[in-house]
Amino acid sequence: KNFLISKFKSSKPNFVQNNFIEIDGILSANAVNEKTYEEVSKLGPFGSGNSEPKFIVEDLSMIKINFENDFLLKVLFKNSSGLYLHGICFKNNKEKVIDYLKNFKNHKFHIAGKLSCNDWNKQRVIEFIIEDISLTH
Repeated sequence: KNFLISKFKSSKPNFVQNNFIEIDGILSANAVNEKTYEEVSKLGPFGSGNSEPKFIVEDLSMIKINFENDFLLKVLFKNSSGLYLHGICFKNNKEKVIDYLKNFKNHKFHIAGKLSCNDWNKQRVIEFIIEDISLTH
């Protein structure tokens, strides 16, 4: 992908790359739960022509950050009502998320991404896969 972008930029000097995520809706942290996950899953199967819905969750405070390994970052957020949201971030988006969380740790954040279900060790946790992060204004 980066090779193609650089080749295109060199042939088109006025090329501007728009890095944006198409968002399908806004969820409250309360709505990042099993019921919402199941409802969104009914829209599948996801793939070409039917992309997985992406959402924004607004006004979150970071509580804890765990560096699981080189590829995975786990973040525990809390909303103003005191509800927790489990966020995960993979290698391709991890650096920006880490920078924001470290540099603005006492601020509130908006996160963009998609719902995920982690079934492990007889426990089910609904997580939010973070694709982008920004400060609230």
